[in-house]
Amino acid sequence: MTIPARINGSHAILGLDVVRFSRLSNDDQISVIKQLISWIKAALAYQSVGEDDFRWSPAGDGGYITFQTPSGSEAAIDVAFSIMDKASHAKWVPKGITQIALRLAVHAGTVEEGDEIGRTTNIWGEGINTTAFCLFVENRRF
Repeated sequence: MTIPARINGSHAILGLDVVRFSRLSNDDQISVIKQLISWIKAALAYQSVGEDDFRWSPAGDGGYITFQTPSGSEAAIDVAFSIMDKASHAKWVPKGITQIALRLAVHAGTVEEGDEIGRTTNIWGEGINTTAFCLFVENRRF
């Protein structure tokens, strides 16, 4: 088995966050995350982004897709719009809500993969930190 090379360098990063996640019931939180994961997988497949083209870093009520190849990075915006489209046409929504709201931020920056507690690896760097800041700024507007 070949161990994939660690990510190190400039990449596109897509940060995703479910709006008002903590206000949902436990069952709805689980269902929303399942929906989000299915939308991400479908969007990546639709844009022909293969498993070798990205890394997923979960972060509670969302996470980060680090596009690790030039072709994957070029698809980052299209993947984001595809996920937003799927969310706006969701067949299931949590109780008392008409639409699942997402915050997305795309950023290109320097990232590096490193060892993580409880997992094999995770991604850190300017790209992710800047995307996290964009998501945080959006949270303050609500």
